[in-house]
Amino acid sequence: MIINRKILIIDDDENILRDYESILEIKENEKDNDLDMIKDFLEMKPNQENKINYEIEYASQGEERYKKILNAFNQGIPFALVFLDMRMPPGWDGLKTAKKIRELDTNIEIVIVTAFADVPRSELVSEIGHVDKLLYLKKPFAPEEIEQLALNLTYKYYLREKNQQFNDSLKKLIKSLREIKGGYHESYINILNVILHHVISYIGAKKGIVAIVRQENIENIMTVGEIDQKMEYKIVELVKEIEKKKIIDRYYKEDQMIIFPLRFYEDFSREVFIFAMEANEEVINNNQILSILLETAQDIFTNYSIQKRYLENEKLALLGMFTDNILNEIKIPIDNLEKISQDICHELDGLNLSEKDKKLFDKYLDRIVLSKNNMLNTIRSIVDFSTGNIQLTLERVKISDFMNRITNEINPIINMEKIHFKKQFIIKDFDIEVDIDKVTRALLNIVSNGIQVLRKKEQEEKRLTMKINFSDKYLNIEIENNGEKIPENIRNEIFIPFKTYGEHKGTGLGLSITKQIIEAHKGELDFRSDDEKTVFFIRLPIKQDD
Repeated sequence: MIINRKILIIDDDENILRDYESILEIKENEKDNDLDMIKDFLEMKPNQENKINYEIEYASQGEERYKKILNAFNQGIPFALVFLDMRMPPGWDGLKTAKKIRELDTNIEIVIVTAFADVPRSELVSEIGHVDKLLYLKKPFAPEEIEQLALNLTYKYYLREKNQQFNDSLKKLIKSLREIKGGYHESYINILNVILHHVISYIGAKKGIVAIVRQENIENIMTVGEIDQKMEYKIVELVKEIEKKKIIDRYYKEDQMIIFPLRFYEDFSREVFIFAMEANEEVINNNQILSILLETAQDIFTNYSIQKRYLENEKLALLGMFTDNILNEIKIPIDNLEKISQDICHELDGLNLSEKDKKLFDKYLDRIVLSKNNMLNTIRSIVDFSTGNIQLTLERVKISDFMNRITNEINPIINMEKIHFKKQFIIKDFDIEVDIDKVTRALLNIVSNGIQVLRKKEQEEKRLTMKINFSDKYLNIEIENNGEKIPENIRNEIFIPFKTYGEHKGTGLGLSITKQIIEAHKGELDFRSDDEKTVFFIRLPIKQDD
């Protein structure tokens, strides 16, 4: 914060004005110094040759310079100090001028300088007010008196202004903290957006960006102000540099930007960076208050994650108990479906049916058994997911059998939906080590999600494509649909339990369970979505390490 050294001197005696000039103004051969002069003076160091470079204006009449003060005040560049003579005929006297100045600006320091005692000091105080900013000096004055008053009072003005700015910052901070803490945040995207707006507002920045980063790649960007693509590209490059340097400071400056890092709770693969442009340097330099805001923002972000995790665990625990009870209740009736199917097969053997009819009956009876198994597996997968402890039953399966199992389960669903299903299997036959039931369930979850999206598609052809290939000891599976893209605001949350979107009113667990199954196989699950298509990418190791 720069010290305001603007001084106005009002006296109708030209000789007195020249005295002020010789005392306060710096001649060409004198050096310009700043806070060092104040420091030297306060430490009472003798023989100081340097003077402070004041910004001084002179006037011989009060009314004349009152207008100057008014103009400066309205422009936001007020005077810090005025030396004011009492007798200034024929216009306003010192008392009237001081009263007018004080009515306009309650912060300005006023020094009444006079050789006469026409008005008692008590009356001056009563009429002008703000005794803490009003001094009385008798003429003739000593140069040292003027020097000391100018030095001390401008510095006093600076300290008061700095203290006021500090108090204003505290009030603004408290308001921001209340609004961040008091609001309802339905997602961490929402809470980051709130934090971004308050940080940008607090530091007086004109532009800001929140970038969510995973392994040097930006997952999501939120902005305040106009941010062009060039700036976004610059942010991407900065993120890569920051990640390489592993900077963990509360905030730091980089390439004319202020950068504030935030951390995800228990998710060390992702980080959040707030980039602020064109910020108020004075606020930035106020480390203590800004640190309080950032620390509180981090705490709120972390607490939100903890509360969210707690609520999810509570939901999962209740769901697990409920689903387990349901499973126990319906297992016997569902198992009876398979027995009924077997009885039907025995009855059919006694009938004189053609081979074609027998194959048709066998096909539909197999579907009944398959549907029964899928129903039980779905319920079991919810129970397993709710406990957070998935148990794999690994077996070596030929890739051809693996693909047949998947397509056999997908085809009946696709046929009922009138969706064009395309398979692209570029692979040789070999064995893969998987839990075939659970992986099938994971893939069916993705297919089911795709079908839900395609149901909303009108007129245009509905397409679902599955691609399977092999590379570098991994089985790569892509499941693609040409439905509407996944909304931007939920892309970072589609694998979070109980998150649903669109018209589908499911449990919101399908993709969460899929992710758990794939990662239990030491595999990877990701997706890409745009206006043309949505693709889920699954990568499974051919062999599971012990």
